Amino acid sequence: MNQRNTFSTSRFFLNLVSVLTVFLVLTQQTRAQDSRLGLFGKTWTLTEMEGLKFSEDKPNLQFDRDQKRVSGSSGCNRFTGAFEIHGPMIKFSPIISTRRACLDAELQYVETRFLKLLERTTRFEVQGNTLVLYANDRPVLVFSDRGSTGSADLSGTSWQLVKFQSSDGQTLVPDGKSKYTISFGNNGRVSALIDCNRGSGTWKSAGPDQLQFGPMMLTRAMCPPGSLHDRIAKDWSAVRSYVIKDGHLFLSLMADGGIYEFEPIGGSRQEGSQDAHVTGTVSYRQRIALTRVVVVEVKLLDISRADDVSMIIAQQTIKPAGRQLPIAFDLTYDPQRINSGGTYSIQVRILEHNNLRFISTNAYPVITGGHPNKVNVIVKSIRR
Repeated sequence: MNQRNTFSTSRFFLNLVSVLTVFLVLTQQTRAQDSRLGLFGKTWTLTEMEGLKFSEDKPNLQFDRDQKRVSGSSGCNRFTGAFEIHGPMIKFSPIISTRRACLDAELQYVETRFLKLLERTTRFEVQGNTLVLYANDRPVLVFSDRGSTGSADLSGTSWQLVKFQSSDGQTLVPDGKSKYTISFGNNGRVSALIDCNRGSGTWKSAGPDQLQFGPMMLTRAMCPPGSLHDRIAKDWSAVRSYVIKDGHLFLSLMADGGIYEFEPIGGSRQEGSQDAHVTGTVSYRQRIALTRVVVVEVKLLDISRADDVSMIIAQQTIKPAGRQLPIAFDLTYDPQRINSGGTYSIQVRILEHNNLRFISTNAYPVITGGHPNKVNVIVKSIRR
C-alpha cells in the first residue's frame, strides 16, 4: 500500500513538473512572439488619423504585455482598456476614459473620434517604428514610436542629390540633381528616382539618427555612361545613419564608406533650366466661410506608380488670411523632373491649426498625356 502511494505521489510530481515545464516554454514563446510584434515597451504617438496629421505628443498609447491592457492620453483625458491579439488581429474592449471637459472644440473632436476608432480597430501592423491600426482593411490610425527614433523629421519629406563624398576624398556630383531623388513615406515606405530607373522599398529607424533601407525593387532601364545609378544601387543597403544639418540631409554609409548629401526638392535650381508652371484655383461647394488661420497646401505629385509613395515635384503653401475661396495658386516646377510617360496630379488640402478640414478627393491630372497646366480643384469637407 505504501509503495502504491509512493508511486502515485512520484507520478503526480512528475506530471506537475511536466505541466510547469510546458507552461514556461509556452510563456517564453509567447513573450518572444510579442517581442517580434514590437508593440510593447514603447509610447506610440498619433501621427495621422483618417488623413489628419498630428505633430504633438498627444494622443498616445502604451501596451502592457503582462496585464493585456492598453492605456494612454486621448488629448484632454486619460483612458484605459483591455486588448486581445490573435495573430495580426487585435480587439480593444470598450475604452474607459476620465471625464475632463475639453475647452477647445477641435481637441474635443479629435479625442472623441480617436477613442471611437480604437474600438473599431480589427487589425494592426508594425512597420519599424510605425504602428498602423486598421478598421477591417482601412487604415484609420497611424502612430510613431518617437521615444526610440528621431525619424519623425524624415516622414513625408522628399530630397534630391547634391553630391557624394567618399572616405578617400573623392567627390561625385550628379549631372542633374533632379535625376536622383528620394521620398520618405509616413508608412515605412520609400520611393526613389535613380537616373533612368525608379525604385521602391522600405525604411526604418531603430534609434536616434539611425536609418536603414530594406531591399529596393528597381526598374531595369540601361542608364547612360557616367550615371551614378550603379553606385547608388550598390550603396543603398549600406546606409546606416542620417543627420539633417542646415536644411540638408546627409546619409552615412557603414564602415565610413562615404556620405550622400541631399537637399529638399525645390531647394535650388539647376543652372540654365527654365521654370514651368501649373496654375489654377481651389474652391468648394459648401457655404462655409474660411477662418483667418487656415492654410491651403497645393502639391504637384508624381503618381506614376500606383503602389509607390507619391513623389512631390512642387508645392505651394497659401495663407488666405481671411480671403475666401476660390483661391488662386501658381506652382513652379522644374521641367527636367517631368517624364513624358509619367502621370502627374494636383492635390490640395486645407488645414486649420494643423487639422485637416478640406481635401481634394478626385484626381486632377496635369502636364502629360494631353492634360493641361491649368486646373480648377474642388475640395470636400472632412466629415466630423
